[in-house]
Amino acid sequence: MADLEMSGLPAAASILAHQGGWDEILLVVTPILLIVLALRLAKRRLDAAPGEPGEPGEPGEPGERGESGERGESGDTDSDASDITRR
Repeated sequence: MADLEMSGLPAAASILAHQGGWDEILLVVTPILLIVLALRLAKRRLDAAPGEPGEPGEPGEPGERGESGERGESGDTDSDASDITRR
């Protein structure tokens, strides 16, 4: 241990100096895995979010196509009103 201190390398640096390559693999794989996990979590939350326009209490996405095929804003109930009057 005295040899490590005399050579100018701290003990921690000598431990991390070379581990046969596995530590370099971790330095590359860990950030990639974190990004993949974050993207999966974001996709799962997006898929689980309510998005049907016209349902009370649930926001829809602007520009979605309704049953009649018309594009409209979220909460646009013109197609629902016309369905009620036809019955």
